[in-house]
Amino acid sequence: MSDMFDYLLPESTKKLNVKNTFNISNTPDKQIILKNPKKYNMFDDLIPESTRESADQRIYVRDKDHELGVGEAFFLGLKDTYRGVKQMAGVDLQNMERDQQRIRNLLEDGDGLAKAAYFGGLILDPAMWLVPVLRGRNLYQMAKSGAIAGGLAGAFGYVDDQSFLNTRTKQAAAGIVTGGLLSPVIGKTAEFIKLKKLKKDTGLDRTGPDPDEIAKLKEDDFVNVPLTGRDDIIIGQADTLSKGKLVRGRGDVSAKIRRDSAVNIKVREEVDDIPTSIPKEKQTNANFLLRGPVEFVRNIQNAYSKNIGKPAFEAITTKQFGPEFGGGIVGGAYGFSTEDLGATAMDPEQENNVGHRFGRAMMGFLAGAGGILAIRNKNISNKFFTLADKLSETTPGISNKVTQKWLDDPDLTIAGLLARGFVDGYKLPKEFDFLEAQSFQGLKNNILIESAKMAGKAAQLTPDENKVLYNMLEGDIKYDVPAKYLNDMRDEARAKITELTQKYVDLGLITDETMKQNIQKYLRRAYTGQNLARVADEIKARGIVETISPTKWLQEYSKTKAFRLSDEGAPRVDIAGRPIEVENHKGWELFGNILDSRGNITGTRATIDEIKKLAKDPTKANEDIINVRWQFTKQERLGMGEIENAGFAIAETGRLMAQTLPKYDFYARLSEQPFTKDKLSTEEAMNLKYVKVPADKRKDTLQPTFGKLAGKFVPEEVLFNLQQMNKIAEGPTSGFGKVYRKLNQVWKVSKTAWNPTVHVNNVISNLVLLDLVDGSYKYLPKAANAFMQAGRGKRSKVVELAEQHGVFNASLPEIELGRLRQPNIDALDKIYKVNPNENTAVQGANIANKFYTGYVKPLVGSKFGLDNLTDWYRREDEIFRLALFMDRLDKGVDVRQAATDARKSFIDYNIKAPAINWMRQYPTPFLAYTYRVIPILAETAFVRPWKYAKYAVLGYMLNNAGDLLGGGDTDAERAAMTKQKQGRVFGLPFLPHRNVKLPLMGDEKGGAYLDITRFVPGGDILDLGSGNIMPGLPAPLQPSIGIAGDVLFPLVGFDLFGKKALSGQGVSDFDDIKVRAKAVSQRIIPNFPFVPGSYSTKRIERARKGKETGFRAEESELVAFFNSVGFKYQKTDIQKLRTVKGFEFRRKITGIKSQIREEARQYRDGQISQEDYEKNVKEIKDKFYEIRDSYKKALGIPLSLKKPTIISDIPKVVGGSLKESFGKFGERFNYIKYNQFDNLLPESSR
Repeated sequence: MSDMFDYLLPESTKKLNVKNTFNISNTPDKQIILKNPKKYNMFDDLIPESTRESADQRIYVRDKDHELGVGEAFFLGLKDTYRGVKQMAGVDLQNMERDQQRIRNLLEDGDGLAKAAYFGGLILDPAMWLVPVLRGRNLYQMAKSGAIAGGLAGAFGYVDDQSFLNTRTKQAAAGIVTGGLLSPVIGKTAEFIKLKKLKKDTGLDRTGPDPDEIAKLKEDDFVNVPLTGRDDIIIGQADTLSKGKLVRGRGDVSAKIRRDSAVNIKVREEVDDIPTSIPKEKQTNANFLLRGPVEFVRNIQNAYSKNIGKPAFEAITTKQFGPEFGGGIVGGAYGFSTEDLGATAMDPEQENNVGHRFGRAMMGFLAGAGGILAIRNKNISNKFFTLADKLSETTPGISNKVTQKWLDDPDLTIAGLLARGFVDGYKLPKEFDFLEAQSFQGLKNNILIESAKMAGKAAQLTPDENKVLYNMLEGDIKYDVPAKYLNDMRDEARAKITELTQKYVDLGLITDETMKQNIQKYLRRAYTGQNLARVADEIKARGIVETISPTKWLQEYSKTKAFRLSDEGAPRVDIAGRPIEVENHKGWELFGNILDSRGNITGTRATIDEIKKLAKDPTKANEDIINVRWQFTKQERLGMGEIENAGFAIAETGRLMAQTLPKYDFYARLSEQPFTKDKLSTEEAMNLKYVKVPADKRKDTLQPTFGKLAGKFVPEEVLFNLQQMNKIAEGPTSGFGKVYRKLNQVWKVSKTAWNPTVHVNNVISNLVLLDLVDGSYKYLPKAANAFMQAGRGKRSKVVELAEQHGVFNASLPEIELGRLRQPNIDALDKIYKVNPNENTAVQGANIANKFYTGYVKPLVGSKFGLDNLTDWYRREDEIFRLALFMDRLDKGVDVRQAATDARKSFIDYNIKAPAINWMRQYPTPFLAYTYRVIPILAETAFVRPWKYAKYAVLGYMLNNAGDLLGGGDTDAERAAMTKQKQGRVFGLPFLPHRNVKLPLMGDEKGGAYLDITRFVPGGDILDLGSGNIMPGLPAPLQPSIGIAGDVLFPLVGFDLFGKKALSGQGVSDFDDIKVRAKAVSQRIIPNFPFVPGSYSTKRIERARKGKETGFRAEESELVAFFNSVGFKYQKTDIQKLRTVKGFEFRRKITGIKSQIREEARQYRDGQISQEDYEKNVKEIKDKFYEIRDSYKKALGIPLSLKKPTIISDIPKVVGGSLKESFGKFGERFNYIKYNQFDNLLPESSR
């Protein structure tokens, strides 16, 4: 017969077939170790749950027969992330907790070998190696990759509540530290024992050749090349050299270079992946049976689009009554989306409510169309322009004083002014955008890419070879050196630079004479310790320019030369004993045109003959009216710290040319257009609104600011936009504006690129957008592969073609977030500035590599060219743009139009609307997306309406499947949800619910829903009043004021979005500071999982601990994690939904009370009559009844129709003392403690 307590005995005792075989002893049985005996109760399972001790107080039985062995410990460590994911999903928790206790026992006093096996398994956890740790090229990159891998492994590993690392955030931090420390050790060890091979696929991402390869070369594989600038020089006049200026700038005597046989300059393989259009007769279709029906449907769609859709869309956007119709559409959408009393209602889809909404939509349409028609001919008050000009002084995007021109326009109307501010490219010629793309995107990117490729090649040279190549390009070594690879690289680089230099001549930036003088030696020079050049610096004079008198030129400057010195320091002389001048140096030379007495440039060229004439004129002989220039000699340049590195010089030359040439190329293209006039006829001057382009000169140059466009006549909107572009490029003029703009950019990055939810939303909504604009999904993998081919060191022709046509230059990271392919000059100064106290040759090579990395590596560098989250964000966008670009090319679209489609269809953030740009800078930082996506959605609705029908059918199918198979009561659940979650896609009643009910995911408590609002492009554009700041405005127009809303307002103790003071203030100044600091930190911390303090981290941790509330349905860690990365999945609990709804109802009743009190106050103070008082109270009472009735379904209870006390007890004052009446009312109603509507709420929320 068995004993009922057998299960409490050790295993060894159970096996004995006898009873009462206990040994009484003062020491415990060796087979059992009891922990915390005072807290342990072996009969817990026999007593009520409420009296049991908590789990962490329980004793755990440690059975040595079940201690972890080496193998089991290793596999538990190896499966740590697997166990962590199971823990997040809430699966197998009891068994895993049992395993975790065994791990605790092991770590406390277990076998050392088993401990080592466990930690070895942790290190070898597959999650640790998702990031290629050992492929880093140096210790830093290995540490960086290891930290990322360790952080991921820690974040998703098993969390032990009884350890110090008792949260996922702590584990992630520990993983980052551990991975960052161990990875370089493991990587270098693996490299040492030949388990790791260095990546050598292109060689373009290195600064110099492999040292091991150089070490293998023989002495005969090198040759010495003599360099110029080996002598000191003296500057002065030949007959008085003793008074000259000694210049010490001696360079190296020679440089060691490799012979051709020892050099392998690697060039990337070219991949021709540009799609071409295939004629229909040559197309094949494997699905032969489907071809006929598919073609039939497509023909119908194409016929509709061509004959009905496109003409209709053009009619409402460009034709005579387009603005009125557009205004009507906006008004109708606004009217449809606003709510009347019934729409406070929890059932906005009731038949009468939908009818009311369509009625309001019609009224809104008439109001919008009528409003536009009314303001078309309404002129503007001049007072507006004074305000606009004051605003423009500190605001980028509004050209300062340009509005003064509009004052002279008697025909300017309100509609015209609004159009100038809010319409992109208002009245600009249609060619304007295309020409801008050709110059600022096509030409600019082409210059950067080509120069960066050359810089990448130069990065494969040794420092000596870079120095020799630099001198060859400068013209200081004129002969061919005994190394063909350097001669070839010189010729290639010189050809590219000469080609671009010719463009300077063509654009009038330099003279043909200047080009011929520098044809074989122009290269941008840079010096250690100096800042980099800025826009158009290359067209300024090199060397020193001074303004002197004609007499001084003839007597002194024309005779001053540079002479060579011997090693002993004496002037070198020729056979005749005359000092030898420095070869090819002209001394002081006349420069530019003669100036007038006020310093203005005249039309007379400064020549020797002209100077002699002026010297004879007593009024001008001693007047400073001529410019002279001294070109630095090689010795002077070396003394100044010239950077003799070809890679760096090529990179700098390309960067500077890419800043200057596109702008002047754009001006030149505009000057050749039919809308540009050299002069205006009388009739044109009277009938056309043309303005003359200013002809002022760029500072310190002879070139007009507007290049070839200067002095010509263009439509006033063209000049306005050119000036606006320059204004935006300059940025804010005030110090505050500059600081705010930079901070706002960081804030935008934290809300977008640093937020995984935005990444998910971006990808999914782009999938929808690609379909809406009639792109093919088949090009997405091809586009991704094109970038991957480039990442493998190959040249993807389609990527380069897209780059050259500016396909990628219109994205959010490029424009909104300030991550331009050409970094701003402040960043460049920090990145490229050379320290004169360190090895300049090595620094120059590193700088060339950085330039290559910045401009070309996004195309040809790492597998996807992704260095950080912003790069990921950019690449997500670029893959879709490239896919559509390839799709259009495949359909036979011209490459320029294909590029335009790709820019426009995935949101072109380059907007030419000053009012919109101002709003983007300040109140609504993310307005640009909504501004651009609305036309795309509208065009699809007119031209391709079947696209929406397809998604509507899909949404209804999912929701219907959820109704049938998802559990719960769908109608009751939707009625109890918040208004935002109740809504339909775009807020339109014929589209499916945006909160999709999922089949097979619910239970008896309620169904499971997925919110797809952010998956739909512009899915919230008709959500009125969804923001807390300005009710009545669509969600995208809610002003967040950028970083000011998140930081500045909390700093002064105010919650802008809650429209109230921060709670918790008033105890003390110190407490107020803590409350405000906490509020600021909560707003600026990126919402990234496992980042300390972020909302996502708190949500995941709350789910892990299983904290329950009366307002939120339970969720697992995994569900919380998926929500934190953008998948808004939620299981509902109808009772908790109704609890939240009850509080919402209570807030509305509070509002009703407040309104009645206000009416009573006004009546008491004599502001309104008794009749008005009673009338107003009746209206409020009726409003209450409507609200109460609307909550019946939401709360799921039959509400009483009895009139509430607060209304019936308001006294009707027919006479007597008003004060007494209100005093009596105050006694009968306790405003603070009593809520007479409690009987209307669910018990859980009373």
